[in-house]
Amino acid sequence: MHPISLRSLNDLFVSDGASMERRPDTSLEHLLRTLGNLTHKPPFPAIMATVVIDRNAIPAEERGAADSIELNLHLLQRNAEEFRQAAYLHLFAYTQKVLFDHAHAGEGVRHMIDWMKIAGRNGAIVGHSFYRLMEAINRTKATQIWAKCDLAKRKAATQLFALEFPKIAHVRLSAAHPGELIKNPEESAKHRSKQAFATPGLQAGTNAFVEAYMRGYNDRLHFGCTVDGEYVDYELSPKKADVLDSVLAHYQRTFYPLENATTVQQRELLQRSAAPPPQDQTNHLPWWNILLRR
Repeated sequence: MHPISLRSLNDLFVSDGASMERRPDTSLEHLLRTLGNLTHKPPFPAIMATVVIDRNAIPAEERGAADSIELNLHLLQRNAEEFRQAAYLHLFAYTQKVLFDHAHAGEGVRHMIDWMKIAGRNGAIVGHSFYRLMEAINRTKATQIWAKCDLAKRKAATQLFALEFPKIAHVRLSAAHPGELIKNPEESAKHRSKQAFATPGLQAGTNAFVEAYMRGYNDRLHFGCTVDGEYVDYELSPKKADVLDSVLAHYQRTFYPLENATTVQQRELLQRSAAPPPQDQTNHLPWWNILLRR
């Protein structure tokens, strides 16, 4: 998939019946049909009842650890939701930017680029927060709890996150504290590129400093920077949000063996009650058209 080009947006312009002048067609349906690729819809919000570790199944001295695990699992879910919202903000801002651009509304374009940057920064911060919560869970000292858990699920979660977000800690450092990276000549030299690099839309030699570089697409945003002498980036998109949902699910299932039968039944009942209604899979607008309704 490639960035939107002027050629691919030619049919955003329609003829006025009276003057035959070409003007931008800003109708929502036409725009979304033209962009086409914005059809990724999030999974129906899965209701994952908070994991409740059966306190009768663990020794008293590990109940504090159980409290910590349950809280961190809850915060993982909150972070996954916030990452998805950041991805949706980018999709909304990108599409609005296209409209403003073809309406020659320069100020609107600038505002939408700023929104994209906000989304990119927040996604990096939240993604790193998700990682730190994973670390906190993994480092919990609770011998009996871990002995009864499904450790294969925990391993799958950590491997999946490492594969999909390999440089999120570096990107977060620049996104959250850009000024810290150039606060003095020594720090600036540390974070400038040590060798030439190229990425779509950007080529740089040695000694380059990059902060908040964005490549916006109609389904994702790549957000990059130079940190510790190399260029790094991450992807903000609904598909990456799906990855965080999968990591979260793995972590929750890690602790399912420690739940009692009542908790399991309650979660299953809640999930059945939240089942999505049947949908016409052949005729639908993207999920986020509600954001653009006038």
